[in-house]
This record gives sequence, structure tokens and C-alpha cells, in this order.
Amino acid sequence: MKNFLMTLSILVVLFPTPSFSKTFISGQLGFSWINSRPNDDSNYLVDAHEGIGSQFYFGYLFSVNDTFSVGPEIGLGWNVFMPGDNAKSEKLLINTTIPIDIKAKIDINQNFYFFGRAGIASVQQDITSSWLFPIGSSSKWQPTFGGGFGYNLNKSLSLELSYNFVNGTNEQTHYKNNTARFQNVSFGVTYSF
Repeated sequence: MKNFLMTLSILVVLFPTPSFSKTFISGQLGFSWINSRPNDDSNYLVDAHEGIGSQFYFGYLFSVNDTFSVGPEIGLGWNVFMPGDNAKSEKLLINTTIPIDIKAKIDINQNFYFFGRAGIASVQQDITSSWLFPIGSSSKWQPTFGGGFGYNLNKSLSLELSYNFVNGTNEQTHYKNNTARFQNVSFGVTYSF
């Protein structure tokens, strides 16, 4: 009971009442790339380099003071990487991610702000010869982090440019519990309510 009361009192001091907090949803679209290298593994199937990615986030920011907010967010992302020059056959590499992050936001002034995020992501990686038929997949929880800056168009709507990194192996192997390390830079819209 003592630990519970101590934790509760710290949260009350750090996070004011929800009237100063905001729920947000965000959608982004951008460019993704994989940090990988070919290897001699017989399970090596695809050499993918870059592609497109999209992310959607839902979260809640608690205002710590006039300029700093922090809170949880959960997301859903897709990245489609096109075959590279060294691909043994034409195959797509598709990552689906579900990041669970802590997001921190620092307001520079009424219009501009910086933000950062860190957490873990469930990564499902599929190698497929078409959009409908995966020929193999692997999944793993991986650490993730990112950041960026935003511009408030009004009290509810803002534009964001962000960078995200999801850790993984730098060797694209398959039929093992490995997922490729990848990154993306994206631009999107955030709505707060």
C-alpha cells in the first residue's frame, strides 16, 4: 500500500489534471529504408533497400508544465520495400509494426514544437511474391525510437515531420526469428481533441 500511495503521489505531482491534457491521432506517409546486407545464408531470399511507409498513432499527452508534455501512444505501421539489385527473385518485403511508445513534446513557441518517442514494437515481416501470398514470415518485439518537429496550424491541427527507427538484424535471413532493421522519414497530420 505504501508503494502504491508513493507512486500515486508522484504521478499527481508530475501530471496535472486531464483538463490540461490532450488526446491525439496522427497519420503519416513517407520513405522507408532497410539497414541490411546480403549474406551467404541459404535462407536469404530478398535484397530490399527502400520503399514506402505509413504510420498511424493514437495517444494521450499529459501536460507537465506550459511547454512540456509526455504520455503513451500506440501505433500501426506498414512498410513495403521493393526488391534491390541483388534480389535472387522479384519479391516484396512487407513489415507491419505495432509500436507502443512514450512520446514527449516540447513547445518552442505557439506554433513550433519538437517531439521524441521511444518504446517497443511488434514487427511482423513477410516476404511475398505478390500482395496476397506470403512465402514466409518472421515476427519479433524490437526496440524503437524516433523524433521530429511539428507546426501547429491551429489549436487542434498540426503538421509533423518525423524520423523513426526500428531495431533488428542487419542480415536479411528468413525462416529464423529475425526481422530486418529499418528506418523511415515521414510527413503527416496530427489532430488533437
